[in-house]
Amino acid sequence: MCELFLLRTLRDIDLRTRVMGRRVGERYIIPARLPGYKCVKVIGRGYPGITPDEDHHAEGILISGVSRGEAAKLTHFEGPGYRPECLEVLTRKNTLEMAMVYLPNSIVPLSSEEWDIIEWRRRHKRLFIHRRQA
Repeated sequence: MCELFLLRTLRDIDLRTRVMGRRVGERYIIPARLPGYKCVKVIGRGYPGITPDEDHHAEGILISGVSRGEAAKLTHFEGPGYRPECLEVLTRKNTLEMAMVYLPNSIVPLSSEEWDIIEWRRRHKRLFIHRRQA
């Protein structure tokens, strides 16, 4: 299994910990980006998707040491609108690594408006995590 590249809401430590069932140690996480993609808002939702865009890169984190069970939890969290695919991501050391990335299926209605994790934390995080607890 390739490493995991998490972007969008799963970059948030509180949500990621809730979904995975444990806090991933900092030594297993490095900043990375997905060249040729950008994070955009999903129409009518508080969370984003990614779309190909040669002029951008999607910021995220590369996580190692994830068990198959934890990967299954993450896949379940992403739901049927997203599929895991191994792609090359660029680390902060400018090395390319293969990583599993959750890409939206055609059923996810993407806007062209960029998504921002800081805005999501301010406007949607609390309600989003509360809904995920139920």
